[in-house]
Amino acid sequence: MSVALSDAEVDALLASRPAGGALAPAKATRAHVFGAAAPQLGGELGALGLLHERFARSLRRAFLPLLRYQPKVVLGRIESRAYDDYVAGQQGRLVCFNIVRAEPLRGNLLIAIPPALVSALVDGFFGGKARPAARGQSEFTPTEERVIQRLLEGMCAGLARAWEDIAPLRFAYVGTESNPQLAMFLETDDAVLLCPFTVELEGSDDQATIDILYPVQMLKPVLPALRSKVQAERTEGSADWRQRLADALLDVPVPLRAVLAEPSAALGQLVRLAPGDTLSIQVGNEVRLLAGRTVIGIGALGEAHSMSAVRLTHRVGLAHGHPAVCAPPKTAAA
Repeated sequence: MSVALSDAEVDALLASRPAGGALAPAKATRAHVFGAAAPQLGGELGALGLLHERFARSLRRAFLPLLRYQPKVVLGRIESRAYDDYVAGQQGRLVCFNIVRAEPLRGNLLIAIPPALVSALVDGFFGGKARPAARGQSEFTPTEERVIQRLLEGMCAGLARAWEDIAPLRFAYVGTESNPQLAMFLETDDAVLLCPFTVELEGSDDQATIDILYPVQMLKPVLPALRSKVQAERTEGSADWRQRLADALLDVPVPLRAVLAEPSAALGQLVRLAPGDTLSIQVGNEVRLLAGRTVIGIGALGEAHSMSAVRLTHRVGLAHGHPAVCAPPKTAAA
């Protein structure tokens, strides 16, 4: 079959030619250097969100040795911005910029911690109420630097666990800088991915925000893996959210109590109780370990690391698939 144009088709093409006979586009062209432009991120941001939601749970555990409790940590909106725009918003005040190396990727990431949160961590570590406090322009003390390092070590371990499904990355704390002008580990126009985490402290209405900044160029080797992760999340369906829900439930803190004895007394004796009176208590060899009103095990009272402790001797058996539930005690547990 012939594919040659007819005379009428040729005349139609010539008639549609722009005036002056030029077939080139009207706008000026510009050269494009392959590999120099920043990659366009689409579904990768969704994978980063899933990854850092998992990291948020690890971040709660990183605060436990310092605050003596696990604060609520919520991942904010992940966005891309220029590094100099982020630093410009920190000018004129004390900052806590922490450089973290991500091996085997070529480059570092930045973790910004509010100085007020650093004061709360120090206060909580030494037995205080962990209240955030305003700071001046003074540099961090050696004690504060040590607390920052302990928090960053826990965050690095949590980041490694969160990234393990994407790439086997190793995170290591490099150092802390309190002057934003000296923390220029990127070019001013380089793009970074900002991952903010809101930390809610107990007994305080203030919220602190920890920012993690990933250079986009540093993440280029793992972008294909992030893209495939998004596709896998879409195909896994309901089974995946069930697993994530189960993982989240395993992080719920459950208060435990050990019951040494349950003495009883007549109501008249309780009414006549006064400071200095004595109630006899018989403590047996076995101690019941309860989670709420549910007996989960039997143990023996002892000592570990110069502190009173309960050694679990055996777990309570399940009856019809459920653990034994105790009725509310009629007398106070000792």
